[in-house]
This record gives sequence, structure tokens and C-alpha cells, in this order.
Amino acid sequence: RDLQKTHAGGMDEVEYVLCSQIMVELMRKTDARPFLEPVDPQADDLPDYAKVIKQPTDLSNVQERLREGGYSSVPDFSANLRRVFSNAMSYFKPEHNTYKAARRLRRIFADTCTELGLQTQRASTVGEWPHDYLVLVKRLTKNKDAAPFLRPVDAERDSCPDYAKVVSRPMDLATLLARAVAGEYADAGDLAVDVRLVFDNAMLYNPPKHLVHVAARRLKKNFDDHFLKLQLPANGAALGNNSAALNEEDAPTARASGRWLCPHHRCSVTSR
Repeated sequence: RDLQKTHAGGMDEVEYVLCSQIMVELMRKTDARPFLEPVDPQADDLPDYAKVIKQPTDLSNVQERLREGGYSSVPDFSANLRRVFSNAMSYFKPEHNTYKAARRLRRIFADTCTELGLQTQRASTVGEWPHDYLVLVKRLTKNKDAAPFLRPVDAERDSCPDYAKVVSRPMDLATLLARAVAGEYADAGDLAVDVRLVFDNAMLYNPPKHLVHVAARRLKKNFDDHFLKLQLPANGAALGNNSAALNEEDAPTARASGRWLCPHHRCSVTSR
């Protein structure tokens, strides 16, 4: 009965059986305990969870949907399962045990799919993972607006003592590039989450007219525009080496003595 429902959803019998086996194995892992049931913000003492995570899901939900034939394909199933882990990695800091567990499970899932020959991506795209996406981020680091985002924020050095109270999950371009090179991102979507986080953090902490907020908004749009080009079907127009991607637009950078004025933070130079 389950197989018939799954056939109606688009998966064939072999795909359904393999995905079911993957779910069973993942849910047996000790690391899976935080993800077996839906997050309860009150019971789990995560009062801001619903504000941060817009599409919550959990392993039990993924498994039930699979049994009911709710996935049209393996990539559809994969995307929902990976959201369980990306949600955790978006909400918790890298040093948190739940973040680490999510990262390990995501890697196990990716490795298992490779071993089983399951195609987890919806279609071949213009951008080749990870090479073209690393090039995209490296180009971002060369942009005139990028200076405030090239290193982690240091609350003392950058004179922003309340930064940790405002920004729950810091991120910077150097850190995410190191993680990408180390293979910590399962796919381009996971990398994009952290790239956007860099700029979202800056826009959250700095007021709209602050130079860092303006720079973050500009770079985020720049990234999103060219990320979407890389996500086009492979038979579309590719982003060539001589593309105008990530042009360094003339923008106010408020440099002082060769460096940014008040990087990362609100200061007396600007009004809050």
C-alpha cells in the first residue's frame, strides 16, 4: 500500500525502499535525538525559534511524509530532509552540540546517497558544486564593499559590546570559505545560507542608513543575483569567466587611513 502511494507521488519502488532505509538508519543514530520530534519552543527553551526558523520540520515528519507518498522524487525527499539539519545549523551556534550533530548527520546522509547512487539534486545546473560557488564567494571578498565582512566581529576591538546580545549566530566570509574548503557544506544551498547570514547579521545590528548596513544590503543582492544564475538549468546561459558578475560598484566606503571607519558596528560617527 505504501509503495503504491509512493508510485503515485513519483518515486519508483527501489527509490522508496532506499529512502526508507536511510531514514531508519539516520533515526537510530544518537545524533538524531534532537531531531526526532518537532521543536517545542516553550518546552525546549527556545523562545525565538519560530522567528528564526520559518520552515520547521523534523525526522518523524519526513518519515511520515515518505510513507504517505508525499515526495515526488528523491531530490524532493532530500531537500526536506536536509532542511531538518540546515534549520539546526541556522539556529544554533557552531560550537553547540545540536549544530555539530546536524552537521554529522548531514554528512552521513550525503555519503550514504553517494554510495547508493541516489541522485539528490533536482537537475544539473550551470554552476558546478563546489568550484563555481567558491569562485563566487571569493569574488565577493574582492568587492569594495566587502571589508567589514572579511573577518569575525570582535566585540572589544570593534567597540560593539552588545553584538553577542543582538546577533545570535555570527558569521563572516573568511570562516565560511574555510568551512567550504573543508567540505562542511553539503551543497550550494547550505553555503548560501551562511553567505546570506553574514549580511543579514550586519543589517540586523546596524541601522538602515549605516554604511555597513548599506554595504551588506548591496552585497547580499549581488550574491543572490549571481547565485540564481548558477542555479539555472545546465542548458541555460552560463556565467562566463569574463562575466560582469560582482562588479565593484562605486559606493561610499568611508575609508580612513586605508581601512573602514567603524566596521561592523554602530558608533558615534553615525546616528542609530
